[in-house]
Amino acid sequence: MGVITISRQFGSGAADIVERVAEELRYDVVDKQIISEVARATGVPEDRVSEVDEQDETGLRGILERWFEAAAATGAYRASGFGDAAIPPGALIDDVGETTHVLDREVYHEVVRQAVRKLAERGDVIIVGRGGMMVLQDVPGVLRVRITASEQSRAERAGALEGLAAREALQLVRDSDRRRAAFIARNYHADWEDASLYHLVINTEIVPSSTAAKVIAAAAKDLAKPQAGAARIRKRWFRRRTES
Repeated sequence: MGVITISRQFGSGAADIVERVAEELRYDVVDKQIISEVARATGVPEDRVSEVDEQDETGLRGILERWFEAAAATGAYRASGFGDAAIPPGALIDDVGETTHVLDREVYHEVVRQAVRKLAERGDVIIVGRGGMMVLQDVPGVLRVRITASEQSRAERAGALEGLAAREALQLVRDSDRRRAAFIARNYHADWEDASLYHLVINTEIVPSSTAAKVIAAAAKDLAKPQAGAARIRKRWFRRRTES
């Protein structure tokens, strides 16, 4: 029951690689499913949750306000549907003016983190994005992978797929890199390009998708071999985190 996290740059061809790995290992792929988990936990429609996915936090305050209103009848707010810790009313919003609501953002992303942990706990899963390599950094038996390529090759791939001019495609790649880097820096105080965060870093400009998938699948299998009890260890780890 292994777990793989995938950090990928836009236009790197990660989707094809993930699909191949999932087929080889018979793992589930978790990407947008995390949005569904967050929506279920907060009672907010998925389309609204999508507005504050890892690439864009616009509309975060509106989502949380609806969440708080829905919970007002209970007299307490819960950080997520995965834990039991209640948060007193008013503890999450520090100002109703035009300042940045840092606490709001932190609470929202705690829901995301708990959703990632919950999905990882079941095993046999590939978690794409959402800072999975950071959320599960200390969890035993998790293979952390980064899929990358040069700006130029990614822009060429994105331009071909999206039907964009070269300049537009390059700007799309750069904007995506900036937003995703900011997401990791803001929420985990880390550099998403730091190779030490990953067990494997694969450059698809050089390595074909088929080869990349074989390498990832082989690494996942090898990681599981010396840890016959990895699933049990992982479950104990999650239990300790829940109880603490």
